[in-house]
Amino acid sequence: MVWIRNGGGLTASDVTPEAVYRQRRRFMQAGAATLGSILAAPWLPAEARFELGRVKPGPFSTDEDKTPFDDVTGYNNFYEFGTGKRDPAR
Repeated sequence: MVWIRNGGGLTASDVTPEAVYRQRRRFMQAGAATLGSILAAPWLPAEARFELGRVKPGPFSTDEDKTPFDDVTGYNNFYEFGTGKRDPAR
């Protein structure tokens, strides 16, 4: 452990500007409100929830089939794991 006798010459007011320090409660309230809304979402009626089925296809949408899960999670392109296509996933 390193002991610093004079603390580097910094005081608490040097580290955090006063304007930021005074807004800390607003930051905590916003975080609590966000967490509360996330936790309350499962209890909302189905009509109040956002459904992804209503989203319009974007310019990069495609009608191709999805890539199989095993292919997505097993393939890598990192030579440090091996030079074969199936390395290290065997």
